[in-house]
Amino acid sequence: MAGSEWNGSRSVATYWKNGKPVYLTDGTHDAGALAIAVIGNDVYVAGSESKYDYCSVPFIAKYWKNGRPVNLTDGSSDATATSIVVVGNDVYVAGGEDDGYAYVATYWKNSDPVRLSDFFIDAIASSIVVSENDVYVAATEYLAGNQFAGKLWKNGKSVHLTDDLNSFVDCVTVSNRDVYVCGSEAGVATYWKNGKSMTLGTTGSFAHAIAVYGNDVYVAGSEGDGTHLIAKYWKNGSPVNLSDGSKDTVPYAIVLSVH
Repeated sequence: MAGSEWNGSRSVATYWKNGKPVYLTDGTHDAGALAIAVIGNDVYVAGSESKYDYCSVPFIAKYWKNGRPVNLTDGSSDATATSIVVVGNDVYVAGGEDDGYAYVATYWKNSDPVRLSDFFIDAIASSIVVSENDVYVAATEYLAGNQFAGKLWKNGKSVHLTDDLNSFVDCVTVSNRDVYVCGSEAGVATYWKNGKSMTLGTTGSFAHAIAVYGNDVYVAGSEGDGTHLIAKYWKNGSPVNLSDGSKDTVPYAIVLSVH
């Protein structure tokens, strides 16, 4: 599990192994981790760290391999890393970087950036997956008038997902050459399979993570009951509650253990 731990004055980028924290930064700069991948004995963690010790911005997008940092940006502009995938000797990291006009959805392959979104529209990539040499990246564009649009790119080219300007996407995965993306559309938890939308919840629901095994599709998210957000997952569209509604609960990841 990756995240951050407060040291009394700064957030320290951290991951936990068997409940024990492993600190990635020394606590002099604000830092956080947003994604982790374990390949054999190697631990890769993606996140960001503030360039300066006296203010938060700009952040440097980076990843750590076994605790050793690799900077993806130089700190001349604000940036973040949100997702990481390792395929063979190649490290793919998704996130975004401010180009002076807007935040540009970006992924880095072995630290080389690939810009995805329009330079004048704020967008941050939230998820990346690599399948059979194809690179898929999911992101949300932040449009004028408080509107949002979920986006998907394959090998740097935009793939039509939705025309709804009230849509978000959080996660992309590929199974048997089928491409699955989850998020929300018109305020309702949704996933898309090869571009076709599947509604899961009611208004006020959100999907944050997706996993596929065979013909079964599992989506983790939350749904409001009028008072609180209830954590749940949907298996093939059927909901399973994970919390009792006594307080807000939101899951952001789902993993299948197959024996």
